[in-house]
Amino acid sequence: MRGVALPVAGLAALLLAACAPAHRGSDPCAVADRNIDLFSLLGNTASGAYDRCLSDLRSQLARARLRATGLRAEAGRLEAEAAALEGERATAARRLADANARQVAAFRRVEAAKASQAVDRARLQDVLAREAAIAQELEELNRSGGIDAVQADRLQREQEGLNRRIDAMLGGG
Repeated sequence: MRGVALPVAGLAALLLAACAPAHRGSDPCAVADRNIDLFSLLGNTASGAYDRCLSDLRSQLARARLRATGLRAEAGRLEAEAAALEGERATAARRLADANARQVAAFRRVEAAKASQAVDRARLQDVLAREAAIAQELEELNRSGGIDAVQADRLQREQEGLNRRIDAMLGGG
């Protein structure tokens, strides 16, 4: 009879554990993580708490992997956008450097015109005023760090106009 009592007692304990409050609706991993004793082990096995916990963890892992994929894609998009912005900044800096070089050339020509005695002083003052205005605008653009294509085109036209006026003044004098 003793040989039968032990399996019957084990079966009774399993039934008792299965009938114990299964903590339905609560976190299956919290239920599975109760104090480890024979009854909680049997109860978790019988109620399926271990399987539900494992299923929940797999679902969380799948969501985390999906989120990681989305974040990697967003990081790639942001890196590409940063590279494009760097390109725009470099282009703006080149345009500004070109405008500065043209202004230096115009300034040197104005200085040459000032040195010439045959220049009409009224025209010279007008050219000097225009050169100073362009130089001031370039100074502000240099402080801001760039120039867009529209500004560069307008400034180039003004500098070319200034050069034509200097040519006319030097050639006409």
